[in-house]
Amino acid sequence: MPIDGGEPREIYAVDGFVATNIQVTPDSKYVYVRISEVVPPRSSDWYRVAIDGSSVQRLEFPFAAASSLDIHPDGRQIFFKARGGPDRQQVWALRDFLPEGGSR
Repeated sequence: MPIDGGEPREIYAVDGFVATNIQVTPDSKYVYVRISEVVPPRSSDWYRVAIDGSSVQRLEFPFAAASSLDIHPDGRQIFFKARGGPDRQQVWALRDFLPEGGSR
């Protein structure tokens, strides 16, 4: 929606879940969003959603508890934190992980 007005437009909706950690790709074609269950155990997954609403793709991270995703300005790397155990947090970087056409 333009900052000076206009109509908001829904690009993705999901019932019974919470959408958080929304990140826009540098090319502004996609958003990455974490979708979590509302009730325990609150499992969650990351999705790539086309800004034009044309596609939604579930991402398969190599870590079950990936959170706090951030996309590098070059669009070729992502950074996130993950649980490495009950008392351990880790910060990870993945290069060339994002799906084809999603950020370059």
